[in-house]
Amino acid sequence: MGLKNKTPRSFFKTLFAAFGIVTLGVWILSSMSQADTNPGDIFQPDKKQVSIWAWDRFDDLSFLKDDTSVTSYAGTFYLRDNRSLFDPRKKELVCPKDTARIPSFRIESVSKIDADYEDSAIAGICDTIKQYLRNHSDCQKMVQIDFDATESERDLYQKLLVALRKTLKSNQNTSNTKISITALTSWCLKDKWMHNLDVDEIVIMLFSLGQDKEKILTELKDTNLDTGNKASTAIGISANEPQTNEALKILGIINDAQKVYIFQSLPWTENRFVSITNEVIPQ
Repeated sequence: MGLKNKTPRSFFKTLFAAFGIVTLGVWILSSMSQADTNPGDIFQPDKKQVSIWAWDRFDDLSFLKDDTSVTSYAGTFYLRDNRSLFDPRKKELVCPKDTARIPSFRIESVSKIDADYEDSAIAGICDTIKQYLRNHSDCQKMVQIDFDATESERDLYQKLLVALRKTLKSNQNTSNTKISITALTSWCLKDKWMHNLDVDEIVIMLFSLGQDKEKILTELKDTNLDTGNKASTAIGISANEPQTNEALKILGIINDAQKVYIFQSLPWTENRFVSITNEVIPQ
């Protein structure tokens, strides 16, 4: 009795198992097929993102297409006499209506801020950025801070970014605004100190390297750039430095970067834009 009853159960178990394997295989093939057609799939990274810096001059960028964002100079904060003084952009910038824009705020130290005045200087910067974003509703997706902080200014910088995040979160229109910062190349080689910074993106500046250019490029042959931070990493290059860009291409740095910011010391034209993008972005 037991033997006869066991045989049919074993048969049906085998049959069901086989059916399950076939079903699983069909599901996997279907999922793979869907993944191949999903542009956001993790195995199919999006097209390289490009943003061009439009600095403090008149620029007509009406030739841009929707896939290129503009990081526009918004003004400079001067840390002087224990306070922050803001000098806003004065030159006109023309962009297509649907172009994504990122305001970039430069910070320069004219004199050291005493510890007793740090909070008021930081509050002044945050309030100005908040007001700027309130007046420019098309610039609320991301804000960029450009500050070559010295070693003695790093604590101040960290406090500023914490305060800026809090300021952005406090307003419904900017609660999801991301924070981008620029970073000197040296900060991503040996002098790694940005691990605690509360930012969403770090742009490694790979131009205007000065007298240390050859030394840095040589070091990059054996050392990977590392911000030490979990934030997204982008690189910044200059359209005026073809030799540096060629070296970065040979090292694979430009090709591997998912986002590239491009600086141009001359006013942007369509020809200049096409030339530099063809130079650094694989077609």
